[in-house]
Amino acid sequence: MGLLATVPVAGPFAAITADIVIIQGLSTAIATRIAYSYGYDAKDPLEQVFI
Repeated sequence: MGLLATVPVAGPFAAITADIVIIQGLSTAIATRIAYSYGYDAKDPLEQVFI
């Protein structure tokens, strides 16, 4: 992300957008693993709202 941010004009915006997408994906993956480790079904619609 740091290298992308050095591109003039559009670089910082692209870096921030990419960072948000990556962090969201990683957060969802962590929440899903924790849910499974405690015995919750992350595919259940009610649990998806909670996760």
